[in-house]
Amino acid sequence: MIQPVKITFQLSEQTYHITNRFDFRNLASLQPVLQIKEDDQVILLQELPRIDLLPQEETTISLPEEATLSLAGRAQAVVTLFFFEESAPDFSLEHAVAWEQAIIDQPVKSVQISKAGAFNCSETADVLRITLAEQTYIFHKKTGTLRQWLIEGQALLTEPLEMNFWRAPTDNDLLGSEEFGSASIAKEWEAFRIRHLKERVLDFTYEQRPDEIKVEIRCNSMPISLDWGIELFFTYRLSLAGDIRVAVQGTPFGNGPKTLPRIGVQLMIDKEHQNVQWLGLGPHETYPDSCQSGFFDWWERIVPEMHTPYVRPQENGNRMKTKFFRLSKPSGAGLTISGKSLNFSVNHYTQNNLEQATHTNQLETSDAVAVNIDYGVQGLGSASCGPGILPKYLLQNQAFAFDFQMNYQKEVEGAKQ
Repeated sequence: MIQPVKITFQLSEQTYHITNRFDFRNLASLQPVLQIKEDDQVILLQELPRIDLLPQEETTISLPEEATLSLAGRAQAVVTLFFFEESAPDFSLEHAVAWEQAIIDQPVKSVQISKAGAFNCSETADVLRITLAEQTYIFHKKTGTLRQWLIEGQALLTEPLEMNFWRAPTDNDLLGSEEFGSASIAKEWEAFRIRHLKERVLDFTYEQRPDEIKVEIRCNSMPISLDWGIELFFTYRLSLAGDIRVAVQGTPFGNGPKTLPRIGVQLMIDKEHQNVQWLGLGPHETYPDSCQSGFFDWWERIVPEMHTPYVRPQENGNRMKTKFFRLSKPSGAGLTISGKSLNFSVNHYTQNNLEQATHTNQLETSDAVAVNIDYGVQGLGSASCGPGILPKYLLQNQAFAFDFQMNYQKEVEGAKQ
């Protein structure tokens, strides 16, 4: 489905360009509405003058003065232009016949508030244990993972934070289509044993400074008996504010596959964290070649609602262009993860369960919440009944680097019970 209005923002020039795609209607039949938001706060919501524009014509229009004043000096904002029919009951997304967004995202210097006390480190041949106030972080030297994160002695993690390149294959990944020359990409992934990649730690070091602890881990991720892998570098920076900054770099080597299902990390956390908030594309799942209907905004759901119930269970539920997401308990205590433009997904099913189940009744609810934080995910294509994935949506097996920040807060003002 094609929107009847094409909208292109030029914020540097304080203008937007409009094309009337209707064949017979003047664009004046639709009401334009401009919205500016910062996080979940509406800064401006304004009805604009109707645009007298004949079918298939285009024009450039200046932003209203109220909008330019609202944006002046603002480092973070989302500008949205909607078009509504006269009969629309309100100016909400579900009633818009066309819309487009422009995102302002300038770096903002964070202000850190130190926790009481300082770091306390202890180590054995296998474990590095770091304590800061009421939180304890446990790294396993032999596996190179953040194995546990304790909040006042209570375990947050049910499975460690680990690298993950696999996804439960979709129907399009598995089937392919001879008619359209679309090969089964899952067969290549299986041949290269991507699901069986395992890390072997080459180096584990840490450095304690007055204001932070830096943990550096170098390892190779390789399948058994094949001559390819990915060299990985993890850097964890633990600050006195309680933040964990995670940076990951990867460099493939050997004769590996052309593409990967995903590039990211996975962890599993305590199942009480059922409330999900995020700032990014939503509300439904979005993938590189299936995201134009995604709307950048502040969204709230619970974990079961983040799962897309396909008839045959498979990879699902990714949300793209995420700047921030949070998983919390009813009390408001929760884990916050932020980054520049992350992919994330959360659900109650493991990748193995999603892959092995052939019907939804075979899905087994895990006693935890599975969290994927991804640098990139492979597109979906339509190879089960049509063409495969376009080249620009393939996740190439090549060097990558990404980072994100984690923080756990015990209480948040205004938490939903």
